[in-house]
Amino acid sequence: MAKRKTILFGEDNDVLLTSYCKPLEKAGYNVIVTRDGLETMSHLFVAAPDLLILDLMLPKFDGEKLLQFIWSPPRLTRVPVIVLSAKTFVEPENERLMKFAADYLIKQHCTPAILLESVREQFSSHLLDKPVSLIKRFPNSNAIRVPVFAA
Repeated sequence: MAKRKTILFGEDNDVLLTSYCKPLEKAGYNVIVTRDGLETMSHLFVAAPDLLILDLMLPKFDGEKLLQFIWSPPRLTRVPVIVLSAKTFVEPENERLMKFAADYLIKQHCTPAILLESVREQFSSHLLDKPVSLIKRFPNSNAIRVPVFAA
């Protein structure tokens, strides 16, 4: 029997967590929820998740700083990161960090089904160092993914 994939989900909004986590768990994923950046950072190394879903605007240690910490040389982890944020604009000094994200989804346009599709793409790609998504319109939806390019 294959081991259940573990997703670390750094998000501080309980309503969003409920709507996003239930479909992920129903799909067979083990979801560990963290509600601030420091808790997310500690779980990242202790829980050794297969994937990180990260909000950029977390309390205590924001997601952009967490990405910088993870991706600064020497690279600390090989865990792919899906950024799920309300931020439609990334500060210029942090744009280079976003290229390391496997996917960048905007909360206002991201349904639980879209997030689940992104998660499945990450696990089916077997290309943990290469992003899966390019600009893509989802069927039956107005949601558009932000382009992500390989480093």
